[in-house]
Amino acid sequence: MSEINKKKNELDWYDNPTIITNLILLMTAIIVILSQSFAVNNGLGALEILSGILNHNIGYLLVAIYFVSLKTKTGKRYFDFLNIFLIILYGLTSITSLLTLLQSFGLGSLLGFGIDIIILVYMIHTFLRSTRIWKSLSLSKSPFNEISNSSYFYSILVLSITLLAVNLISTTSFDGTLLALMDALYTILFARYIFLYGEFLNSKKISINNEGNFDQYKEKVKEEVTGFIEDNKLDEKIENMKDKVSDFVDDVKEKATDIKEDIEEKIEDAKIDEKIDAAKKKVSEVVEDVKEKASDIKEDIEEKIEEANIDEKIDAAKKKVSEVVEDVKDKVTDKKKEKKVKEKTEKKFFSRKKPVSKTKVEKTNTKKGSK
Repeated sequence: MSEINKKKNELDWYDNPTIITNLILLMTAIIVILSQSFAVNNGLGALEILSGILNHNIGYLLVAIYFVSLKTKTGKRYFDFLNIFLIILYGLTSITSLLTLLQSFGLGSLLGFGIDIIILVYMIHTFLRSTRIWKSLSLSKSPFNEISNSSYFYSILVLSITLLAVNLISTTSFDGTLLALMDALYTILFARYIFLYGEFLNSKKISINNEGNFDQYKEKVKEEVTGFIEDNKLDEKIENMKDKVSDFVDDVKEKATDIKEDIEEKIEDAKIDEKIDAAKKKVSEVVEDVKEKASDIKEDIEEKIEEANIDEKIDAAKKKVSEVVEDVKDKVTDKKKEKKVKEKTEKKFFSRKKPVSKTKVEKTNTKKGSK
């Protein structure tokens, strides 16, 4: 007993089923509490929070009940029945994930559906191995028995990490990031729990007695495909289609060559190349004539300008304009000078006159009044 206890104590935490079950219970509690706290922070009412618990978190709650019951004597006694309950639960979860995939197809929904299906198959081929259902359903003939226990676990691990990366990329809030991380950890821990139970069955030498493999199904599929081909004579139809396609391609090639030859003949008959060359010559001749006429016109204009002495006339006009401007300036200055002289004389004239005082006027008025 002491050696067994030492071996149990030497186990790593990820190989200890007690630690794994406790971590799964912790993850489910954190996921439920966080999701509902986020709902409260978003201002949802009591009825909405209760519906969220029943709709989104009911799976986590039922899994938590499963693991809590395993810690009791009754749960240990009815372990196989609890496993059947868990398989049914994940069967329903797989159906809901399939409906989600059909409603909103995407990488995240596809990965979630794949994880649920693999977990469901993993549980069926692990939990039912030591029960009567294994024999009654002839699960020993299942081809999925070829997949090893570790292959199931690592496939779920890889898909869970990939789904976590997709969710982290798509989420924009801290709440969604935290919930995605907790969900991925929960899935990995749950797959580890199934792995440890499978290793326990292997240690107890509870063999699978595998009688089926994928090769049988491959052969059956080949036989059905070949039978379908023979019944419907698909080989002949395919050959006929090939012949028709090749004949069609040959006809198209012949018509294309005929059209090409017709075009070349028409070009030769119409002498399009000669006409193009003649048109080029005419255009070049017209251009040369235009250049010569332009140079002649330029020379004529220069000769007429020289004969008419336009430059001298322009210089004479400039001189006249300058003389007129000078005359105008002189007249303006003379007028300014005259105005200044007038202003000075007027100032002197008005400054010599004496203003009449008010006292004299008043005296004359008083004298007139006394008379």
